[in-house]
Amino acid sequence: MKNLYIIVESVKFIEENLCENITQEDIANNCFCSLSSLQKTFQYATHHSIKDYISKRRLTEAAKDLLNSDENITDIALKYQYGSPEVFTRAFVRVWGEKPSSFRKNRKFSQLFAPLDIETMVEKRKKGEIYMSRKRTDLSELYQILKERSDNYIICADMIGLMEINEKIGRNAGDKAIAEAVRRMDEASTEDMLFFRIGGDEFVIVTNYTSADDAVKLAEKIVSQNGNTIDCDGVEVSVGLRTGITKISLNNTVRYAELFNRCMESIDFTRNSGKNVSIKL
Repeated sequence: MKNLYIIVESVKFIEENLCENITQEDIANNCFCSLSSLQKTFQYATHHSIKDYISKRRLTEAAKDLLNSDENITDIALKYQYGSPEVFTRAFVRVWGEKPSSFRKNRKFSQLFAPLDIETMVEKRKKGEIYMSRKRTDLSELYQILKERSDNYIICADMIGLMEINEKIGRNAGDKAIAEAVRRMDEASTEDMLFFRIGGDEFVIVTNYTSADDAVKLAEKIVSQNGNTIDCDGVEVSVGLRTGITKISLNNTVRYAELFNRCMESIDFTRNSGKNVSIKL
């Protein structure tokens, strides 16, 4: 339980101070633990160093600002503790694969690295349960949207072979593969669709379709690029996705904590079918 307390409190502290100049010592002091305990626990639970997690969260929020505000790039860079627009641009390209100016013109989705699901962590902690299953992000916004758009099909997707990429080539290659998968889904979706990363390599697109055939066409467009490769430091990496199409009607009996599993049921159904596109209602 001590380790779960450290993760919950460290993530909460980071989220509350993304635009502040915080140190790892600040986080450890807030969690009432040693710096070494914080670093080891955080790495074990999230598979990210604290520095890497903060950087990716800042660059995700910066991407959101690029799409949803009129702030100039220099102001956004300084807001998220980057000393200059040049330093910010280099970091942004490493995570997103393109410059902030190009991203602002071409993209719709910004939630590449959402915060971990604190609500579920806290609920598990209160019940004395362990929170170390599939990595989950905060799904509160998705939950509310699905309440309003229950008639629309959603496309649940996960990456094919990401674990193998991480283990054989490295997590840097895995991160680039995720960014490429996101680019493909972003490119295929339209302005009136909503896109969420719900886990480590799991995603949901809330379409505006009430027709299953239209949803299938969109999913097929996404997976049509399976097998296309990207360059990761001189290594060609194949990127692929599988998709499950479903509807999730959220009523008073469906709790927030159940949403992730509902989405995963659709993905698992596709995986077990041996196909890259399937429908599960």
